[in-house]
Amino acid sequence: MKVFIAHSSRDRQLVEGLVSILREEGHDIFEPTAIAPGGSLLSEISSAIRSADVLVAVVTGANANVFYELGLAAGASVPTLVTAPAGELLPGDLGSVPYVQLTGDILRDSQTVARRVSELKGLSLTKPTEFDSAEAALRDAIRDPRVLEALSPSEFEHLLMELFKQRGYSVIPTGARSDTGVDFAIRPPNRKELVLVELKKLSRLSRVSVDAVRTLLSAVSAAGASHGTLISTSGYTAAALSLASGSRVSLRTLEQVVAADLENDVFESESRGMMLVKVLRLYFGPELERHNAWIMEFADRETLEIADKDFGEFVDRVRAAYQAPVGHRREAPKEELLEHLRMLKREFLSSLPLF
Repeated sequence: MKVFIAHSSRDRQLVEGLVSILREEGHDIFEPTAIAPGGSLLSEISSAIRSADVLVAVVTGANANVFYELGLAAGASVPTLVTAPAGELLPGDLGSVPYVQLTGDILRDSQTVARRVSELKGLSLTKPTEFDSAEAALRDAIRDPRVLEALSPSEFEHLLMELFKQRGYSVIPTGARSDTGVDFAIRPPNRKELVLVELKKLSRLSRVSVDAVRTLLSAVSAAGASHGTLISTSGYTAAALSLASGSRVSLRTLEQVVAADLENDVFESESRGMMLVKVLRLYFGPELERHNAWIMEFADRETLEIADKDFGEFVDRVRAAYQAPVGHRREAPKEELLEHLRMLKREFLSSLPLF
């Protein structure tokens, strides 16, 4: 049974005792303090509460976070148990909610709360739905926001990993590559390159920020991966889309990943020419359109010395050389631009290790 414990930091000792007993009884426990730094706090709390079988609220003082979490549980029809010391003033709306009075004896209180939690088992109005495959479960989550919201972050990650396995990918869990700091890594069918995958389970109105793209770009370089992909249940900010354009990070929505053709690789890298065109377009704007053909020809014919695994880094070098606000307008003389690209290529090749 999944148990969400809402509490303030002052109740840490009681909660640790309660968690120990509940886990010994085989319950799955979630606490807000368990959310990793950088996680989407509100989204993960909301998902965890909606997917819980019981919420235990430890009320010692008027803690706004505890009352917020109680409200989420009420809205999701999650059975709730309130615990509070004698004399604690509780809102009248909680008068009909199951209640345990705390005595101050941590062991005794923990045992009493654990027993009452077990009594609430089976009262949840939310029953899990069985699916034939991870793809079927994710399609249902896309159609029904309530299903998506009820998925915990770990369940969401598990479903995505299973989806890639079912589509022929080799999946490497985070535990096997803990240095990357991403959710998991994959290798596309019959290919050797490593793709880092970072998931963002957010509310529909949220947007993934540019910081997430920066973090994944750093992880890709640090891990020596060929590519990185962000998969979000929502959209992306304009800054995030701009930074990812032409880089070694692709941005996908859950809908795009699930709807991808089984025969097609949803992470298929763009051609070298298109990667360069996208980066340069950010600097030159529409003026660049008349040069697209020869830029793509340059990429296909004059960058053969650069290995596939290094080409994304070369594109990053070009991006750095042409940094300017989106929409900036400049003339783009072909010969001048071509010579500069050749110079950047020579500099990049000379910076690579010999072995």
